[in-house]
Amino acid sequence: MRLHKRFLFVSLGLSISLAALVGAGSWLLLEKQLEDAFAGRLSKEAALLSDEIPAGFEGGREGNWAVIREASSRLGCRVTLIDVAGVVIAESERSPEDVRAMENHLGRPEIQQASSSGNGRAKRHSATLGIDFLYIARRIDRDGRPAGFVRLAVPARALVEIDAYYGWLLASMLASGVAVSVLLAAWLARRLGIPVAAIQDSALAIAAGDYGRAINEERGDEIGDLARAIARMRRNLVTSLEQSERERLLLNSILESIQEGVLLVDEDLRV
Repeated sequence: MRLHKRFLFVSLGLSISLAALVGAGSWLLLEKQLEDAFAGRLSKEAALLSDEIPAGFEGGREGNWAVIREASSRLGCRVTLIDVAGVVIAESERSPEDVRAMENHLGRPEIQQASSSGNGRAKRHSATLGIDFLYIARRIDRDGRPAGFVRLAVPARALVEIDAYYGWLLASMLASGVAVSVLLAAWLARRLGIPVAAIQDSALAIAAGDYGRAINEERGDEIGDLARAIARMRRNLVTSLEQSERERLLLNSILESIQEGVLLVDEDLRV
């Protein structure tokens, strides 16, 4: 295989490998960044919403339902209100009858985190609705004591849809980068590989006895230096051969002009 073709294939392989490595790393980073961005947004919304929740969790439940349903409509996410014991008080996606039958939420990871630090976060499958959610919980304090929790949830498919959009965008950018790399590699292969192949052909022709083969010496780079070196070698070889031929003709002329016999011996006088 010619040098320029090998160079092109190697460049293509390196470009694809690098694009795959960068793409995989960028995809993982993108997923984490998007989830963190969503979680940050929901945390801010939960902090604002906690101030809107009526002071009494036991009484005024109509007010609780109104607040979380309005918040769910405004924010486009699922909103759940939970008391300090883990009992669900209101749920934007469920009816009051369904809420009364819901299991205690005190053991949920995001509620446990919010209970200890004020904020909690988890991503898991919802047994209530049967889909995956990203949950953000915030503890609600009243008079310096924990009174309950407000929890916001976004379906994981929303993140997946955004991931897919940015994933295609990332893939397009990487594919464009690979295409540009291949075009650049092809240009470099022609720029570097083809002249080297031509010099190789000339050197092989000279070695086979074709001393008239021309060599392009116009380049000013290392390839040009190589071409000039081979051209100089060819000229020196031609000069040596011409000199040897002249000496052979001279010797033949001398031998033909001598009438006596000529005997050649080595240093041990052996014929």
